[in-house]
Amino acid sequence: MGWEGKERVTGGATHVQMEQLEKQIKYEGDVNGHLQYTEQFHEMLKDHMIIFQYRDPRDTIVSWYEWHKKLGKNRTWRDQIHLASAQMLAMEPWWEHCDLAVRYEHLVEKEYPETHTFRRGIVGSYKDEFPPEHWDYYNERCAKVKYWEWNYE
Repeated sequence: MGWEGKERVTGGATHVQMEQLEKQIKYEGDVNGHLQYTEQFHEMLKDHMIIFQYRDPRDTIVSWYEWHKKLGKNRTWRDQIHLASAQMLAMEPWWEHCDLAVRYEHLVEKEYPETHTFRRGIVGSYKDEFPPEHWDYYNERCAKVKYWEWNYE
């Protein structure tokens, strides 16, 4: 989640993100974005408070699946689970190097205004939308993510 008027560090090549980080730190003093962990990013941000915000991966997968479908990208549920688990594992070191970890679901009520990836604005919508035939693959891929609270409901 970002804040109004604040440009977010975009995804993409590390050198592009590094330029965006440097600019934000220099001119704004803080950073907002989805950064996969690298030692270079950590070194750059180590003197700043790092807040690691994470979301229920089941809802993330459903949202990404629908978002990619809307964009015309032909990704299967299995593709989306694979991509999401890889991204979560790449983000995981922030869990160990952050000053504060905040679960997205603890910040919002049961309903929240829609965004392009939070399309229905409902926490836990995966319960109605995640295809049951993909739970085994999800559990195989996402059980490796340590920061996730499996018992949360």
